[in-house]
Amino acid sequence: TLYTRSKDSDNWSPSPMSLARRRTYTSEIKWQEAGLLMDYYVQAEVEVGGARKTVTSPPEAPQRYYTVTLL
Repeated sequence: TLYTRSKDSDNWSPSPMSLARRRTYTSEIKWQEAGLLMDYYVQAEVEVGGARKTVTSPPEAPQRYYTVTLL
């Protein structure tokens, strides 16, 4: 799942991601909020040793996240 929000907003918006190729996922962002900066992080469920685990990128998300400039 791709989570996005306007820079420093409190509310994250989830978007599903689709498998494009081996270990490559895609998502379409429909950006409607004002502002030039967007925060985001990715969350996935994986199976490790028979147990399901939730992982994020960056690992500390949602406390830490990536930011991009929208043009």
